[in-house]
Amino acid sequence: MSQMTSQALHRLGSARTAAQWTALLFGLWFTVGNYVAGTVIWPGTITDPNGMYFMHLFGFIPVMVNGWHLYFHLITGLICLLVASSDRRARIGCGAVAAIYLATGIVGLVTRGDIYGLIMADTFGNGVHVVEGTGLALGAVVVRPRPLRALLRVSG
Repeated sequence: MSQMTSQALHRLGSARTAAQWTALLFGLWFTVGNYVAGTVIWPGTITDPNGMYFMHLFGFIPVMVNGWHLYFHLITGLICLLVASSDRRARIGCGAVAAIYLATGIVGLVTRGDIYGLIMADTFGNGVHVVEGTGLALGAVVVRPRPLRALLRVSG
């Protein structure tokens, strides 16, 4: 890799905060992953959101969802992508989406059925929602430390 490319990548990475990276990465995870799931693995989820779809992830983890579940991920993923451009919006957006995921996961684990009477997720999926919500919440509150040279700089 050329020095110029390396410097450009360093600037790109250093210009983003933890909240922005969290929003961007979760946004990509939710949108791309669920677009593939909704068009390749379970193409009927887009046209029949009430239909039930089942598979064994990695050959042994049972996953059962409906189209509303995929819409939930697509919408929250788009929100994450939209807020990733600024630190303030990323923190607010990650915090809001984290609250939604944590509430959805906990409600699903407690009720063991349809969430809010609409979204179908199995126990594994509800656990994943709690983990995703926790990751988003951490990304919303983590503050990247300032470089030591910036702290030692004397204004003059």
